[in-house]
Amino acid sequence: MVCLAQYVVKTQAQIRGVLRRRRFARLKVALQSSRVLFVKLQSSARAKIARQNVSEASKTFAKVNISISNVSVTISEQLRKLDLVRRRIQTQLAKLDDVSSTIIRIQAAARTYSARKRLLNFIRGLRRATPTLIAVFNPALVPVLPASNTRTSTKRSPRSKLFSP
Repeated sequence: MVCLAQYVVKTQAQIRGVLRRRRFARLKVALQSSRVLFVKLQSSARAKIARQNVSEASKTFAKVNISISNVSVTISEQLRKLDLVRRRIQTQLAKLDDVSSTIIRIQAAARTYSARKRLLNFIRGLRRATPTLIAVFNPALVPVLPASNTRTSTKRSPRSKLFSP
């Protein structure tokens, strides 16, 4: 009976060991499957977070894109305004060129007028100074004139009538 009892104990121990090993194997399989499940859950969670981040990023990108398009529209409006200002400046410069050419023509006319006036004044002065010039350059043609301080004769010689103005 002792042998039988020992056998029973031994068999019970073996059965328990097998059960333990089975449990351990089951637990091991369960742990492995739970580990796989955890990895799947973790990757799905990461994917979900990534999708959320992507959706948030896409929302942010859409906002940034809208902001960029608004800035682009603003820049194009400013460029149009600058183009209008440039055109106005060009028309003003054209007007200034016309004015400056007119001023140059007026200055040329004034120079011509002043040159004519100076020439006329020179000619008038020559007419007045002709007897004196003739006396300086060719004294033989000068009529006999009395001395400047003496008034001896008021009668002019016939030659002096030629040079009278």
